Amino acid sequence: MDTRLQSKGNVRFRFYADGSFANPRWPTATEMNAGQELEAVTLWDSFDVGVQASETSDAAPIKAKSNAARRAGANYGGTASFWYPGYRADLTNAAALVYAALKELNTNGFVVISVDGEIGEVGQPDADFSFDDGDYATIMRVFTDEWTDMITGEDPFYFTRNFVKSGLLAHYTVVSTAAPVLDVTGTGLTGAAGGLGFVSATVNTREYTRGVIWSSSNPNVASVSPTGVVRRVATGSATITATLPGTTSSTTDTIAVTVS
Repeated sequence: MDTRLQSKGNVRFRFYADGSFANPRWPTATEMNAGQELEAVTLWDSFDVGVQASETSDAAPIKAKSNAARRAGANYGGTASFWYPGYRADLTNAAALVYAALKELNTNGFVVISVDGEIGEVGQPDADFSFDDGDYATIMRVFTDEWTDMITGEDPFYFTRNFVKSGLLAHYTVVSTAAPVLDVTGTGLTGAAGGLGFVSATVNTREYTRGVIWSSSNPNVASVSPTGVVRRVATGSATITATLPGTTSSTTDTIAVTVS
């Protein structure tokens, strides 16, 4: 029977200062575990941080017969509310640590959200929220914008901070121990012309087929689509290559196709 992942207790939400990552597109577990935990003092009711629909552009050259909307820049960021600390100088208090990290306007850094299955056991005490090799995470470079205060009534006081996008989005990247490990497998890569095969990719054992760039050494023999569909075109041999984008040094893996 299918079970739904409950939001409570299964979301990692962190803040990292600028310079926290050697390569924010492919973070290490050590880097990820050095961030400021936000989830313990974040209010669900007003939580609205994440990736939104991309912008579109309908700009067209005068040669074009008609206008067509194109995907433009990605949108991300949003707002989140946090409890005020009882004593701002008490840095053993999670709320005080979050306040210290976010209190300044125009602070550059990264917010990270990770939703990657059940953390711990349902109905049991809070589990270890640390990051491990192979965890999915979304990393967003932001700066802190204006905030608003809620300091009326009998409820605990809280503040709402705006996070504005600032140039880098790594959507559902995979955490590594050291460097990302790419592995390519395939089916139906040997056979007669006219048939189809399929290739898939994992990063640190996690599914990543749609996140790599696929290419063929000889498209006249075998072509490959962005989603890993291989078409056997004509007799011969070809090599299908997956390239992981955003790595500081080229990370690739290959697999052979033989068409008879």
